[in-house]
Amino acid sequence: MVSAVPRPSHRTSTWNTRLQQREKFTTCIKNNVREYGGGSTCLKELLANADDARATHLTVCLDKSQYPAEHLLNGGMESLQGPALWVCNDAEFSDQHWENYTLRVGDSAKANDSETIGKFGKGALTAYSLTDVIQILSGDSLLILDPHATHLHDQLPSVFGNVVDKEDKHFVDVYADSPDQLDPFLSFTHNCKSVPSLRTGTHYPGTLFRLALRTEACAQRSEISKESLSPDQIAQALKEFAQAAPDLLLFTRHVKGITVWTKESHHSECTLMHECSASMSDMPSPVPDCQLQKVTISIQNDKGAHGITNRIWLKSTNSVNEDSGDVAILMHDEALLSGQDLPKVAGKVYSTMALPLAPTSLPVHINGNFGLSSDRRTLWAGEGDRGQGAKNKSVLTDDIAPAYAAAIAGACTMDTNGQGASDIYEKWPSAHSFQPKQLDCVTSATVAQLVMNGCKVLWAPAATGPSTDNGSGKWVAASETCLVKPSDQMASAVITDVGRRAGLHIPQDLPDHVFKALTTSSSPVALFSPDTLRKALLSAGKIVKPDEVSAVLSYVTSDKRYRDLDGLHLILLSDGSIEQIKWDSSGGKTYFVFTDAMSESIYGLMEGNKHQLVQSCSTWETLSRERAGGVPLLESKHLNVMVPTLDDLGPSLPPSWQHDMCERCADSRGCHPTSEWIEGFWALIASTPGVIPANLESFALVPITGNQLASIQHCIKYQALSRAHVQSLPSYATSTLSSIGCICMTDARADRVSIETMADPLTAALVAVSQCLGVPLPELLSQQRLGNTHFRNARQLLADHVLRSPAAWGVIRQCHVFEGATEQWVACDVNASYAILPCASWEEHIVQLGDLLPWTPIKFHTADAVQQKLVSHSGISILSQASFLDCDLLPAINRTNSSSTEPLLLKAIGEKPGRLTNIFIGGYLHPINKTVDSSNSMLQTLFSRPCADFFLRCSQRFAYMSGRLTRDERKRLSKSLADMLQANVGIYQGNAGRSVSRSLAACPVFTTAELQFPYSSAQPELVSLADSADHDHYQLVGLALPVTDSSHGTIKALRQQLGLPAEPRLEHVVDHLLQLVATPDLEAALKLPGHDFVLDGLRQGYQFVIDSVSKSMAEGSLPNLARESSRLAQEAWVLVQGCKFVRPCELCFDLEEDIPQGYEVPRMLMTLINAQPSVKRWFIDTLKVTDLHDGAPRVQQLHDNPVTSITSVAKYLEGDFNNPAAYPDAIISIDGRQILVHKRVVAKACIVLARGWDPLWDSSSEPITVGTSMCCESCSIHPSYDTALLFLEYFYTGEVKWPGKRAEVQTASELLVMACMYDVQHLVCIAEMALQCLLDTDNCCSILAIADHHQALQLRARCLHFIKQGHRLIKTSEQYRSLGKELQTEVESAVTGST
Repeated sequence: MVSAVPRPSHRTSTWNTRLQQREKFTTCIKNNVREYGGGSTCLKELLANADDARATHLTVCLDKSQYPAEHLLNGGMESLQGPALWVCNDAEFSDQHWENYTLRVGDSAKANDSETIGKFGKGALTAYSLTDVIQILSGDSLLILDPHATHLHDQLPSVFGNVVDKEDKHFVDVYADSPDQLDPFLSFTHNCKSVPSLRTGTHYPGTLFRLALRTEACAQRSEISKESLSPDQIAQALKEFAQAAPDLLLFTRHVKGITVWTKESHHSECTLMHECSASMSDMPSPVPDCQLQKVTISIQNDKGAHGITNRIWLKSTNSVNEDSGDVAILMHDEALLSGQDLPKVAGKVYSTMALPLAPTSLPVHINGNFGLSSDRRTLWAGEGDRGQGAKNKSVLTDDIAPAYAAAIAGACTMDTNGQGASDIYEKWPSAHSFQPKQLDCVTSATVAQLVMNGCKVLWAPAATGPSTDNGSGKWVAASETCLVKPSDQMASAVITDVGRRAGLHIPQDLPDHVFKALTTSSSPVALFSPDTLRKALLSAGKIVKPDEVSAVLSYVTSDKRYRDLDGLHLILLSDGSIEQIKWDSSGGKTYFVFTDAMSESIYGLMEGNKHQLVQSCSTWETLSRERAGGVPLLESKHLNVMVPTLDDLGPSLPPSWQHDMCERCADSRGCHPTSEWIEGFWALIASTPGVIPANLESFALVPITGNQLASIQHCIKYQALSRAHVQSLPSYATSTLSSIGCICMTDARADRVSIETMADPLTAALVAVSQCLGVPLPELLSQQRLGNTHFRNARQLLADHVLRSPAAWGVIRQCHVFEGATEQWVACDVNASYAILPCASWEEHIVQLGDLLPWTPIKFHTADAVQQKLVSHSGISILSQASFLDCDLLPAINRTNSSSTEPLLLKAIGEKPGRLTNIFIGGYLHPINKTVDSSNSMLQTLFSRPCADFFLRCSQRFAYMSGRLTRDERKRLSKSLADMLQANVGIYQGNAGRSVSRSLAACPVFTTAELQFPYSSAQPELVSLADSADHDHYQLVGLALPVTDSSHGTIKALRQQLGLPAEPRLEHVVDHLLQLVATPDLEAALKLPGHDFVLDGLRQGYQFVIDSVSKSMAEGSLPNLARESSRLAQEAWVLVQGCKFVRPCELCFDLEEDIPQGYEVPRMLMTLINAQPSVKRWFIDTLKVTDLHDGAPRVQQLHDNPVTSITSVAKYLEGDFNNPAAYPDAIISIDGRQILVHKRVVAKACIVLARGWDPLWDSSSEPITVGTSMCCESCSIHPSYDTALLFLEYFYTGEVKWPGKRAEVQTASELLVMACMYDVQHLVCIAEMALQCLLDTDNCCSILAIADHHQALQLRARCLHFIKQGHRLIKTSEQYRSLGKELQTEVESAVTGST
């Protein structure tokens, strides 16, 4: 690196040194940075400063470039030419701003300006958290702040000067004297679309902050911070700032747009990372002195147009005080999917600037002139705050609360149909839940504002009905509403709907925090209650619908104020009509209601049907138990609704009975007969044998268990068991039968009831109960319905009963009272297959076989006595061990404990020798070649060669029954079979040969992997090894070939043992790629987030294809390569930019960017190709991918360097080119700018110049003017001043020092023209070699024209080859058409010849 050129001392005087930092304050800055923090906090401070300056847009950019450092203000500035953070705005610094950053840093200079939001001058110092030197360019001026005084000349802590106006006394020609100093400013502004371009010597309409990131070297000697910063750390801070940026725009006064960029290199364009902007429109405000605005925040991420979304906020500003308060409520977010709820905002507190405090539990953002702690991170709470805590409370109650109320009311105004009511309620403040706690006072103050101003903020839906639109309603004020207590469980939707129909405004789904806020406010609202509803119904009249009467009646009587029922239309008659309730209506119409079976029986026996019947409901039953004056309410005649009593039964009895029974009624109160009344009833029956009045058969007079009564009809219907039959049963039988639903009569006199039963009364009763209740027999006697105790007793009862009555078996076997061997309750239905296992050990271990058995095993040997009784008479036969072996023991035995299964198998072998041919020992399958006795040890059993027959039968059985297994069962058994195959595959193959290997590989026992979108999951759930690939490749070949699930583990070795390829074949991968790209809407789906796994699948496919081709080229194998290559050449399968798939022939290597005629080979594919160089030739020759440089003749250096050690003068003066202190003797003028050279040095290496300067050799006082002599009009090449510098410096150094360490097309072209014109052949080759590396489809034709005109033959040949290779891409361009006819003809001939 060339050090900076020393500056003459007189230049220091041209700088304005008045604006000096007058004390060393690096310690102050250090403390400030430690207190405030850096990163995104610094950016928010600079946003506040931009807003103070009335800027409308803020731009932030992470610049990773390394800029030239040869011509700087001072050598110490070299370390600042690396990565930096740009912070820019479109406002210019005023004189006050310049002073604030120098003379008054840290002062509260903005405190007296009500239009500024930065109340603390110290906030500007946070920029030093990132850098040690701040560079600011604004308008005409440049300010550089160096608190350490180590980077600037003369150890100045800052310099400030005018870099534009030459008439200004502080003008400094930085552009001329130190061009590299402003090179970052020029490069950034020219490559960033959101800032104006800076032009040399012109006024800049904005402000640019350049914060060069603190390097490790700077951090070691820094007095501010010892922390160095990398671009990655700043990128993370930018992400945090970008996330906060949309919300920051809510409270800025002037800044309405923020853009975040990244810049990768010196000449690269900036890449958008984030952009957001705010637009506002005014709305009418329901709260005085508050302004409402609808704020739309548009957000764009780095996805371009597809990443744009809008958030709509409602912002309210209370401007009654000098310091206004603001509240912002989120109303809509376009990023949400349809049907998603609006997310709860993590509310923040802003303190009159774009610097939020820590997140709070507020559901909104608030902004006010709060009193803050010194680090501006917390609110003063009232201790040692000199009144700041009281001020904060005043801000919350006087400034924020009115704005908060207006915002809530405005949100309601925007929501005309109430669909967003729940979201708006979430924006209400909730008391005693905020952090910090001093925010709690905002709740009561906000609610008080809502009530006081009559804001319509509660959504009251309209009552439902045929004339009411669904979702209709209106927003009403709190004083107009009637709130339902959250604890009022009786106020159901039916009740509130009736209330709304009666004229009440009842909000719906009011959250607890809103209810609490309203009911605890200084102006509490009305509550919904039974009394409220009664009064509303009394005024509304007959509005309750028949299906609502029961619920409404229950609610209005819940407070037991029965007198207030007078006048309500709540009597629902059996014919559906509704009548009015009357209290103390003597002589009026009376209505009857029955509340139990007895009153129903009495009503059924009453004379005629002259009485109007009320439909019974639970409320009337409740009222029948209430008493008024010691008498049941419904018997007291206070209400015009009554319950039938025994007094009403008299006229319906036989004439001979009436006198006797009526006398007994005097002793029976109400509708429930006393025991004496019942005794008299049965005495009358006994006095008249066989005579029971027909109309009394429905009257509940038959005593049954539980001290209850039942009617004769009911007993007959349920096939009631007589007292004699019940007494013959065990003591527990009565309660057990009652729990089932059977009726057991307990009075011997009731035996006269005529009940026709079958031969078996018990089973007849069970069947009758099942039919009457509509409950199937298996469920009627199930453990779930009866409970453990009654279920156990029922089984015992049935087991004992079936011994006495074998005919009962047909009913009992239908009930779930048999215990299966797998511990479930079953019924031994004749239509199903059941079996009793042969011994206890089988029952203990059969559960491990699960549902694989073709019948249901019933427990017997290990069962209790009840089970054995039931099974003994069931007719189920005991399964022989040999029959069990016929079922083929499935591989689940492989998963059992050998200590339990091996003795079990030996017992089977001993019973029927030779029937079992294979057995598991230690997880391996063995054939049995000798009969063994069950008493012998397993180790004494002789086993020889195993065979595959048993596994094949197991897999066939598994495939047959897999359809009726659950998913988990299928996966478990599949894994078991796979383990069995892997453990024995070597033994299977031993003597079976290739045919058995094929059979084993064809067994469909492997489950397939579940693929994600857009992969299809339609492949079979079970697959064989021969028809699948290993699970490692499930995304690679999932569309073309099923793949095994990862739960099977690694099966590559197993595949190889069976003669199958371990890797998928090339045709499968090609099928996968072609089917994948044909997936509908795949290109659109790739543009959405969350589909990286699709790209991974593509990358794997590309990798496999390239590896397969490379292997084929190396080994000469893979005979199907030609066929698959043909398919790949014809189909569109390469993913390029824009999420588009193209054919390989549309691709081009070394293409700078996509053009209409071709696409650059994508980076994903290019990385793989670079790793396999031999494959690139396959892409070019077979897939017809264009390579613009393929076979191109290389430009070489053909001439000696004229600047050698022999030219001692040049080497001696190598460092003194264009140096006025080195006694130059020639001055060359280019575009009005001078270059100082030595004639002898230039003439020694350039004969043409030497000849041209001969007449002037003796005179060097006059400048040698070089004008058009260095220009080529034919090529329209006019070498610039910078190129002339390169050309002339070459004669001193013998090399070209390209700016930025790399050549550019324009500079190299100009240098080529100059080298050709002055016949410097060594330099011609240097320019040619530079241009050959810069050839692209945009410039190749113009470079060919230059090379052809100046006879740069090597470059000309390279350009012709380049255009021939890319003829398809280039021939339609404007530059190609501008070539002369001769060159076009030569190109066409070359193309034709190659074809």
